Order: sequence, then structure tokens, then C-alpha cells
Amino acid sequence: MGRFAVIGAGVAGLSTAYALARRGHQVDVFEQYEAFHDRGSSHGRSRIIRRAYPDRRFTEIMVDAYPMWAELEAAASRKLVHEVGLLYLGNRSSANLAEVAAGLEACQVPHELADAGRMAQLAPQIRMAVDEIAIWTPEAGWVSADETLSCLLDLGRHHGAQYHFGSSPTVTTLEGEFDGYAVCAGSWITEWLPLDVVVTEQTFAYVEAQILGPVWIDDAPDLPYGLPSDDYGMKLALHSPGKIIAPRDAAEGPDLAAIERLREVASNRFGIQYPKMIHAKTCRYTSTADEGFRFGRVGESGVYCSACSGHAFKFGPWLGERLARELGVA
Repeated sequence: MGRFAVIGAGVAGLSTAYALARRGHQVDVFEQYEAFHDRGSSHGRSRIIRRAYPDRRFTEIMVDAYPMWAELEAAASRKLVHEVGLLYLGNRSSANLAEVAAGLEACQVPHELADAGRMAQLAPQIRMAVDEIAIWTPEAGWVSADETLSCLLDLGRHHGAQYHFGSSPTVTTLEGEFDGYAVCAGSWITEWLPLDVVVTEQTFAYVEAQILGPVWIDDAPDLPYGLPSDDYGMKLALHSPGKIIAPRDAAEGPDLAAIERLREVASNRFGIQYPKMIHAKTCRYTSTADEGFRFGRVGESGVYCSACSGHAFKFGPWLGERLARELGVA
């Protein structure tokens, strides 16, 4: 068995550590901050999980990736995925909706087109314009993000992984000490190698309202999306990139213009007259122009992953398995 290092304890790093450790390898995880910190992209209460994308690459990956969540739940004996379905809303002539439907059809993913009548059954609180339609996929919902990170860390530790928080090694030390290593540094990936990524600060907030039903994505230019209410309210965010920042910039806090836009979305889509936005925070996107993931080699014995454009969490277990394979671990 080999000795491996993992850099970064976000969802990609913890998934990789678990994938290696459960195969019997010795694993050391290095994280520059404390466990479950809020300076990156993996923190928070919830993330959407879905199989429907305008980019068919992601729908194809989900053929393998989606079932891995059930495997993770079984290993952890904990509920992580709340499968409430997804509605992808937009104009009937939308090219994005056409691509979503084509990808689902090609990958044989259960779905249907929902008009206003069907929407009244699926999500009666959502308002639709007369020229709009939605694509409904039942295999979707939201993931408990904080619970997932905790489960992955516990599972890795159960299989012998060691965690070193407040520690940041270099390529030189990794090359000399480990058989291989995986760099899952998130928005700090460019400190390890030059990549075509841009880091942005994204605002999200909760609406003080009781909205039930599925998760949803609005095919507007800034791609608003939302999750059903929990004890905080209904989570809303924009997928469009926020302010560009440097990897080590301190968070400036929620963007007021984004908050106003989310308030508008809550009013237009749900008829909430005076939306009260609460618990506003930020997270980070590490994005590429084509929204694709980046994988490759670093140093003599390392591999890296930059799972970009707000999609990483949905693919967490799959990312771990792929990096384990990249390191030559069956």
C-alpha cells in the first residue's frame, strides 16, 4: 500500500482522502485553515444536486456520479441527499432548455416538460409566465453540505486518514515524502500551478418565507436558483459570476446589488410582496470560461483537480474516485 497526501479539505479533498483511505492506503490531508472553514467553496448548509445541465458533459458524468451519493450515504449511515426534484424554468424557445432536454434524453434520465397546469401540481407556489415552460427531473434535490463534509472526514478518519489543519506543504516536501499527492486547493489552485481560472465572490441569502417543493433554476441571464425553505427560509443565489477577487483576498461580504436582485426574484417568482432577505453570506466560485473542470499532473508524482464554476459539490464523491484513479489506485 502507498502513502499519499491530499491538499485541501473541501469536498474534493475530503472525497479524495476517503477514496484512498478506504482502499487501505496511508493518507495525510493538509488544510491551511481550520476544519470546515468559510473562506472557500464547500462551506454552508446546502447545495443543489441535479442531473440536468445545458452542458451535456455534466449530465453524462452524472450517470456515474449521481449513484455515488447513495453509496456515500450507505457508508455513513446518514441522510445527505434530499431528493425533492428540480425544475429548470425558462422561455419555450430557450436554447438552454433545449440542450437540457437533449442531454437528459441522450443519457436516458427520467424527465418531463411541465406546462402551467403541471407546474400547479409540482410547485404551486412558483409563478410562470404564459410563454414559459419547465423541465422536471425527479432525480435531483439538495445536499446537506455541512453534513457531507463531516461524514467524509469521519469516514476518512475511520479508515486511518490523518488530518493536519493549519498546515500548507510545498511541492518539494510532498515529492520527497509521499508516493503521490492530490492538489484540491480550490480557489488557491493557481498558487500551485498556472491555470485558466478566475475566482469570484458569490452572494447568497435566505428569504424569510415558507416555500415548499423542488429546487429550481431560472433560465434568466444571471441564472437565479433556489432551494425549498428550511429553518432559515428559502435559499436564493445567482449563478452568474460575482466580483473577481484574488485567492487570498478577505471576503468583502454580500453584494448589495445581488441582494436586491434576489429580492426581485423572490417577488416575481413567488409573489412575495416585501421579501425580507436574511442570513446573507458569500462563498467562492473558481470558474473557467467554458465552465469545465480541470484535471492534470503537478510535479513528478502529483495530480490536481479544479472543479469549477459552482459545480464541484454535486460531483464530490466522483471527484474523489477520479483522483484516486489518476494516482494509480484501483
